[in-house]
Amino acid sequence: MDEIQDFIDVKEFGKRCAIVRKAIGLTQTEMAKQLGTTQFMIHKIESGERVMSTLLLKVLSFYSRSVSLDKMFGKNFKGSEDDLLNTQYSLNTVVKAKIEILKEELLDSIDRNRKEIARQLDEASQLL
Repeated sequence: MDEIQDFIDVKEFGKRCAIVRKAIGLTQTEMAKQLGTTQFMIHKIESGERVMSTLLLKVLSFYSRSVSLDKMFGKNFKGSEDDLLNTQYSLNTVVKAKIEILKEELLDSIDRNRKEIARQLDEASQLL
């Protein structure tokens, strides 16, 4: 752990988080939804700003499903490595995130349609 502290700081950590997030194929907004936070907070982490420690723990837990934390915190970290991501976990993480976003969009659409149908039925009943 002492070795890590010698060469990585919050700005470097933020850069690495952005690299891994992009390698996984998520936007900041998609990442935020997965973690129950806002896109702004993900931006803050990736910019190297200090954020609450519970969010950092969530970020580390999320990334540990897709990339070895030894690689992420290693001295010779290269975001362009072909083997940066654990392919199976990475794929599962991306698919799960995309499914959650699709689910939210569909539920919103269903709710809007339900409201519109109710409005039209109310209008029709007033004509009778």
